[in-house]
Formats: sequence, structure tokens, C-alpha cells
Amino acid sequence: MAHTASSGQARRLLRMEWMLQVADELDDAVGAVRMYMLSWSVELAKLASAAAATAQREVRFQRRKII
Repeated sequence: MAHTASSGQARRLLRMEWMLQVADELDDAVGAVRMYMLSWSVELAKLASAAAATAQREVRFQRRKII
């Protein structure tokens, strides 16, 4: 016994497939933005770390000059 879908069911399935495709594309876009923001925050952390290390070296250098 073959199972066939009526035209109304077929339209609903196509609409559901379209909605799932849109949801998947939105999820991909959100994921891309999250990865971009993560990489940006990592770069800022590297920059802050380098600035702190430079400042610490400068303080040590200044202390040696005083002594």
C-alpha cells in the first residue's frame, strides 16, 4: 500500500522545509558573528597583555635607574 501526500500536505511540507532553511541560515549568521566577536576579543586581550607587559618592563627599568 503506497502512502501519498495530498497537495495540502505537500505545501505544508514545502513551507516547513523553507522555514527550517531560513532558521538554519539565521543560525549560521549568528554563529559567524559570534566567531568574529570571539576572535576580536582575543585580539584585544593580546593587545592588553602586551601593553601590560611593556608597562611592567618600563617600571622595572625606571626602578633600576633610581637605584
